[in-house]
Amino acid sequence: ALGQDVCAGLVLTNSFYWDLSPKTRAWTARFAARMGQPPTMTQAANYSAALHCMRAVKASGTLDADTVAKQMHRMPVNDFYHDNVAMGSNGQLLDTMHIWRVKPKAQAKHKWDFYDRVASIPGHEAFPPPADSGCPLVTP
Repeated sequence: ALGQDVCAGLVLTNSFYWDLSPKTRAWTARFAARMGQPPTMTQAANYSAALHCMRAVKASGTLDADTVAKQMHRMPVNDFYHDNVAMGSNGQLLDTMHIWRVKPKAQAKHKWDFYDRVASIPGHEAFPPPADSGCPLVTP
């Protein structure tokens, strides 16, 4: 790993950061208690996706994959990571994307304090429309 000082000033995009909101901080505290460090975006996204799937199973009352998938598309995603986020017809979650700048280690308030948020881009602006995705699941 390069380290925070070497990366200071680097700009990146990411839809999740453990210190983004009170909900992400609370979930991260539970995650870090077991894993010894905060989650990556991929770890948080996988947990969120599994939770959304389980909620769709409960709401649909079945384990039938097609029925559950339809329910997942109908339900907005609401959890520690997402606030009422819709799933596109191609199955892509239209996450808000954040632009972050890596802060110098001297500016960090604690061990895992890496980023300053520069801007946020709503999901419907950050991603092309599902119709332009080329996905065969998209129907007019």
